[in-house]
Amino acid sequence: MRSKIKSMVLIFTTITLIGCGGDRYYIKSDYTPEQWHKDKTECHYQARANTVNVNSVIETAFVMRDLMDLCLKSKGYTLQQQ
Repeated sequence: MRSKIKSMVLIFTTITLIGCGGDRYYIKSDYTPEQWHKDKTECHYQARANTVNVNSVIETAFVMRDLMDLCLKSKGYTLQQQ
């Protein structure tokens, strides 16, 4: 039980820290909300599959973010950070 609480606190902290890096928006000309959802879902699945062996929750979050960026860029999206 104590381990579960520690994990939840760590995950919350990680999400909060990553969120402090600024909002991330991806733009692409002529795309629909349906296409965005499909592309984002595919990239998230691929990023998750490539981080299953990462031991640290914090490292996993950063690696997933970078893999999502690469995947979406390969699909023609541009990252706009604010």
